[in-house]
This record gives sequence, C-alpha cells and structure tokens, in this order.
Amino acid sequence: MTKKITAVFSFVLLFAILFAQLPLNFAAAGSSNPPPVLTSASYILADADSGQILYGKDETTRMFPASTTKLMTAILAAEYAEQHPEATVTVTKQTLEDIPTAASKIDLKADETLPLSDLMYALLLSSGNDAAATIAQLIDGDAWKTTFPEKMNQKAAEIGASDTHFTNPHGLHDDEHYSTAKDLCTILAYALKNKTVQEILKTETYTIGETNKSDARDLKTTNELIIPTDTNYDPNVIGGKTGFTEEAGYCFAGAARKGGNVLIAVVLKNDDDQKRFEETAKLLSYGFNNFTKTEIPSDSIPRKKVGLVAEDKRMGEASVYAGSSAYLWLHNGLTLADNVRIETNTPENFIYEENGVYTAQATVSLSEPSRYMKSELGTIPLTVTTALYDTPKPFTGENEGNEPENNAASSGPNALTIVIIVIIVIMILALCIMIGCYIYANVKRKNAVKNRKFSRMGMGDRSLNPDDRNRNNEIQIDEFDEFEQTIVRTGDIAQPNDALEAKYIAAETELRKIEKERIDKKINALREKGIIPENIQELVLDQENVNDDLNDTRILSEDINEALKKRKEQRKNQKNDF
Repeated sequence: MTKKITAVFSFVLLFAILFAQLPLNFAAAGSSNPPPVLTSASYILADADSGQILYGKDETTRMFPASTTKLMTAILAAEYAEQHPEATVTVTKQTLEDIPTAASKIDLKADETLPLSDLMYALLLSSGNDAAATIAQLIDGDAWKTTFPEKMNQKAAEIGASDTHFTNPHGLHDDEHYSTAKDLCTILAYALKNKTVQEILKTETYTIGETNKSDARDLKTTNELIIPTDTNYDPNVIGGKTGFTEEAGYCFAGAARKGGNVLIAVVLKNDDDQKRFEETAKLLSYGFNNFTKTEIPSDSIPRKKVGLVAEDKRMGEASVYAGSSAYLWLHNGLTLADNVRIETNTPENFIYEENGVYTAQATVSLSEPSRYMKSELGTIPLTVTTALYDTPKPFTGENEGNEPENNAASSGPNALTIVIIVIIVIMILALCIMIGCYIYANVKRKNAVKNRKFSRMGMGDRSLNPDDRNRNNEIQIDEFDEFEQTIVRTGDIAQPNDALEAKYIAAETELRKIEKERIDKKINALREKGIIPENIQELVLDQENVNDDLNDTRILSEDINEALKKRKEQRKNQKNDF
C-alpha cells in the first residue's frame, strides 16, 4: 500500500510540474519558424513607422555603410528639389577629380548640364558616385566637400540617426565615415516618407535624355529584389539601396510592404553579392510570417500623478497617461498579457515653469528574453495634463500626487497563473487527505489486532461473547466440585471407582464440546461479517485462539488429575493415622 501511495504522489507531483510549465511550452510551440541564420556581420529587421526592432545582430555596432550613404544624399536632394523644382547643374572638373576610375558612375563630363531629377535617378538606381558629388556641388557650391557632409550629419541627428558620421556624399571609403544598421534603418524609413525618393527607389529602369556632352543613358537598378526576372525578386519589396567597398563588404538596405505595414531590413558586411539579397529577403519574410502588429489599449498603460514643484512650493500636479492606443509587433508565440512589461517613466516631480511643456513616455519590453525577437520593444509617448492650485502648498520633498499603477500587463500574476496555482493546491490537499485516511485506518486496524492479542495472553477474556466466558468458568468450577464430592469419605481408604473415571472423561468431553461450540459460534459470526474471506491475518489469529483454548482444556484436565491425586494421598494418610 505504501508503494501505491508513493506512486500516486509522484504522479500528482509530475503532473503539477508539467501543468505549471504549460504556458511557457505553449509559447515556444507557437513559434512557426525559427529566426533565420545569417552570415552578415551586422543586420536588423525593424518597423518603418515606429522604429521598433523586431530582430537583429550587432545593429548598433559602427560599420562602413558604403553606397547606402546615398540615401541621405537623396533626402537632401529631394528637400532641395521641393524648393527648386526646375533645378539644373553644370558639372565641374573639380567635382569629378576625386572619383576613382573603378568606382561606379554614369560617366558625367565636365561642363555637362543636367536636371537634378536625372541626377537623383542616377544616384539611387545606378549608384553613381559622380552623380552624388554633382548633387552636393549643386546644393553647396564649390565648398560642398566640407559643407555638404555637415548637412548630412545634421540631418542624421535630426531624424534620430545619432551614431552616424558622414565625410562625403557617396560612401567611398573613409575611416571616419561610418553608420550602424539601426541608423541606416532610420534613414531609409525617413527617405520613404518623401514621395520623390519613394518613387525612384521602386523604379527598375530609367533613361537620362541626351545632354550637351552625352548621348542618352539607360539606367538600371542595382536592387535585384525589385526586378521581376531576377531569382531574388520579392513582390513585396518597395525599394532599397545597395553598397560595396572592399572595407565595407556587400551591403543592402531594403523595405517591403504587406497588409499596410512596412518593414525594413539592413544587412552590412556580407562577403557575397547574392547573399546580401537572400538574407534581406529572409529577414523580411521572417517578420511578416511570424509577427503580428498588436494593439496596446490606452487603459493598459499605467497612469500616474506627479507634482509641479517650484523651489519649496508645490504649485500643482500633473496627470500622465496614454491619450490613445499604441501598437507594437509581437512574435506569434508571445502575448501582450503574459510576456510584455510596460513602465511609465516620469520624474518624482516636474519642475514648474510658467507655460512650460512637460513630456513623458512609457517603455515597453519583454518580461523575459526571447530568442525569437528583441526584448526592447520601444517607447510610447504619453500625454501630460497639468492643473495648478489656487494657492501654492508647502513642498516637503515627498511626491504626494503619485497614484498606484494599475498595469495588468506589467505586474502581478495573470488569470491563467492563478488558476494553475489553485489546481495544484487542490491536488496537494486531496493527496494529503488520502494519506491521512490511509494512516488512520491502518492505526485503527493495528490497535484492534493488538487488543485481541492481549486478550489471548491473559490480559482479557479470550471469548468474543462474555456469556460464553462466564459459562465456561462456571462449568470448570462446578465440575471440579462435583468430582470432589464423589470421593469416598469413610474411615476406609478412599478409593476412586470406575464411575469417577467415567465422570472425569464425561466432564472433559463436555468441556471440549462447549469450547468447540464457542469456537464455531465465533467463526460463524466472523463469516457473517465477511471478515474471514478478506482478512487472512484475522483467520490466523483465530486459529491461534483455538489452539490456546484447547491447551487451556488440557491444562484443566491435568489440574483435575493433580487434585484427585492429592486427595487420594490425604485419604491414605488419614488411614495410616487410624
């Protein structure tokens, strides 16, 4: 029985452990495909609108960007074209002199005049380094080698590409010319917001008309992902920019649209021309097939109240909250309720300024790291509403305006976890009750056996029926007295006769008969109660009881013989005295 209880307990414990691990295993099982394995030194997959990084490797490591630099040149050119839609430029000899012979170009000639729009197609489709330098010359004149890179860096910082430093408009190698996969993703996302750049990036071929120095030029994009006849063609791709130098390796920054959402993938320093396109396609496919854009309701983002403080006075309070819902990409194996943590970042108190504008944001991250996506999911801008007191209050340094956070997604056990805990507790309690009942029944049975055993050892009457016990005692006493009365008490020698022996034998026979009837009665009672067929131990004890009783009968017989013998000796002594 003990082995059975141990087996049951082990099974229940194993079931509880497996059941507790169910949500985690289910989340892992929900992953339809593992992340792609890439050979590029640095890469990133991110949302074009929010900048959320879905997946990546060394995406913030500084790398040489090569001709992906031309995305920033195109941004400045498009913004210049908005102010000067008919702008044209005449190429100077000085502009072309620093372009290496082996570098990609469209063979611009000195004194050749072209419209800016043609140069932008040459910049992004054919990756013309001479076109990049000529655009910089158009915008900044003879000083373009110094001033144009400054404009590029200023724009990069303005749009959030804070770890980028450009020294030229084309990306030819310079040790101080660097960027990161994350910054290039930001730059491409910004470039796609410009309709002119967007239109050029999705163009497969373009023809520059005849100029004063050249015949018409046919241009073809270097982006194989938008060429229908190419093996790397992806109909979802809406544009991208290639890059290559010996130091930078093969690079590519591309974007794709599906279901109204745009994802951007950047791969840097690959050792193979074709692999950069293949790995970009893998990243984009992984994002669209394994992630879902999920809504974060505004009421699930923690709301706070903080004070407005000026020196030693509390001027009022500010409410910090989400004015609208937010959205994030979440891997299909994860859920907002179980795997996402949202924290509102605010100071203890805002420093009061007259007509001041206060800002706050919430950070969103995974509660536990995941191999399927990045843990940092981004930030959510929050609304700050202020209310001033009619009369300033003394400020003690404590933030009296804080309200407790009520973010179900960021703290506290979820409903599924509570249900699992309750089930485990109930199962453990049930197991304890089973063990307790077994122990109680076992102790009770042992006590009963012990009492019966003590009874047989003389510590109690052996018969189950008190009437039987009394009757047996009376018979033994009466029979012995009757034997004593039959002895001849005359002056002659007392002689036992044959009748006395017969009387003795009859008494012993009667005792055996009575004892047998008592035993049969006890056995019948045990059979009626169903004890004998089910409890072998009781049957063995009953047999011991029968043996004890027969032994007692034998001892009684010996006692009677001994008494008769003593009485005979006494009669003999009396005769001798006479």
